[in-house]
Amino acid sequence: MLRSFGLQGKLNMVLLVFVVIGLINAGMVYTVVSKQKAAARTINLAGRQRMLTQKMSKEASFLFTASTPEDRRRAAKFLRDTAELFGRTLKGLQFGDKGQHLIATKNKKIQAKLAEIAQLWEPFAQAIATLAETDPSAPAFAKAMNYIRENNLRLLKTMNEAVELYEADNDLDTILVLQAILLAVLLATAGSLWLLFRRSLVQPLANTAVSLDDNAHSIKSFAASISEAADNLADQASKQAAATEESSASLEELTSMVKLNADNTAQANNEMQNTKHVVERAYQFMEDMNKAMADIRSASEETQAIVKTIDEIAFQTNLLSLNAAVEAARAGEAGAGFAVVADEVRSLALRSAESARNTSTLIENIVQRIEGGADLVRKATDAFKEVADGAAKVAVLLDEIANANKEQAVGIDQINIGITEMDKATQQNAAMAEEAAATANDMFKAAGELTVIVKQISAMITGGSSTAGEGDAPAGSAAPPSDQSAPQQALLTQ
Repeated sequence: MLRSFGLQGKLNMVLLVFVVIGLINAGMVYTVVSKQKAAARTINLAGRQRMLTQKMSKEASFLFTASTPEDRRRAAKFLRDTAELFGRTLKGLQFGDKGQHLIATKNKKIQAKLAEIAQLWEPFAQAIATLAETDPSAPAFAKAMNYIRENNLRLLKTMNEAVELYEADNDLDTILVLQAILLAVLLATAGSLWLLFRRSLVQPLANTAVSLDDNAHSIKSFAASISEAADNLADQASKQAAATEESSASLEELTSMVKLNADNTAQANNEMQNTKHVVERAYQFMEDMNKAMADIRSASEETQAIVKTIDEIAFQTNLLSLNAAVEAARAGEAGAGFAVVADEVRSLALRSAESARNTSTLIENIVQRIEGGADLVRKATDAFKEVADGAAKVAVLLDEIANANKEQAVGIDQINIGITEMDKATQQNAAMAEEAAATANDMFKAAGELTVIVKQISAMITGGSSTAGEGDAPAGSAAPPSDQSAPQQALLTQ
């Protein structure tokens, strides 16, 4: 029977149930709250009994200590009034009292405790009456006073226990009230939700059903477009994979060439280092030769000075031989032998001077040649120095080139790794494109099923029954193409 109702009819039935439960709950709350008010007054009066117990004890003490008849009369009146109020309230708690708005309790424990208090109160009240009517000097007054002092605490304690029982009983009633209030809140909330549900869900749900039907047809169109886009994506991914593979091969070849260039540069750097050492040694040899040429020049100059000294000695000897010849000529026959010797000495001096001049000329020529050789040695030394500096610069450049080649090799290796990762990513993209195409086909089928579900929702909202006809069949009458392209198949088989 319920199936013949639409969603609106079912909601109305639920609302009717909520209204009935709410009325029952309202009656319960009213009853319990009324009982709570009476219980609160009862607890207040029971609590007042404790205060009256203490008040009677103090008024009895005041009566005992009163110094004038007027004070005793007033104290006796107060004591009688307090005792009368205590007794009347106790009786109302036991049996009920409309004047005090008291209802007799049905709790057995409280009834037993009130009976116990009544038993304690009867002799206590008699003792109070004795105090109010007897002279303080009489023995009966003292006996009654002692009884009040001895039993006042017991009466107070028993009254406290009665109040606690009242409070415990009232707590249970409070729990019942809270439960009833909570139920009322829940019912109010349920009613509000029903109104909200009816106003903001039923009609919007019907509108949504129409929108869902339109969206289902749109999803079919989108699914076909997504499938076509997925095939195109797979084709592009295949081309990208081929290009990536070619780039990877080119990078591998470039890597090998860079590594070979780095090895050759390293060997050239080693040879240049050796050449640098040889040039530095040759430069050192030229420096040593330059020093040796300077020493030879210095020795030649010293020899030239010695030859000059010899020439001067020969010149002086020639002069002396001339003087000796002159003196021998003056001596005549006696100096003839000496003249011959002087002539020989002169001849020897001339030859010595001639030899000294020839030696001096030869030494000058040697000195000039030594200076020329020293100049050539200096030029050769400068040239070797320039060669050494150039070799050092070339060695530094070769070292930098070697380091750059190493860095290039490392960078190309990293690029090669990146290309490999790109190739893997391209393969994954192709696989994902295939999955996207399959998902699009599933979406197309799901859209057909969604159309059927939407019609069922519409029937559920408005009531009645609905049977999917042939026109509602979700078996995709125009399923999107699902054949994979040749590049996609080729990529997935790699």
